[in-house]
Amino acid sequence: MDEDVDVDRTVAIPQFAAEVIRKRLVANDDREPDHLLFFTKYGIPITPYNARRTFRQILEDAGLAGRGITPHSFRKTVATLISQEADFETAAGMLGHSGTQITKQHYIERSTAPNPVTAATLDKLAPPVTDP
Repeated sequence: MDEDVDVDRTVAIPQFAAEVIRKRLVANDDREPDHLLFFTKYGIPITPYNARRTFRQILEDAGLAGRGITPHSFRKTVATLISQEADFETAAGMLGHSGTQITKQHYIERSTAPNPVTAATLDKLAPPVTDP
């Protein structure tokens, strides 16, 4: 886990994730209200080993095994997308970082595509065009 991570926090989740959680709550309706949302068949927490094994199986079933995709890849993708759509602070907050340094250094993938805004900005420096 990152050293610069807030453990207890509330995050906004997308609709598709909210729907999964709603379904889990209905399926677990007979359990105590503070019971785990995701757990083993014995009702205990899923171990990191089993979570990674399940993740590998999902990748294999999707034909994506052996492509270097990891849970950390998803974390970096989320950070990059949020930083592009919002800003570094929002991405850092989503990851639970108290500042943006770790987020920028380890999670945000830099775009290699040229930014058309820079060309438009630099065009303002061009001398005025005069008609002959």
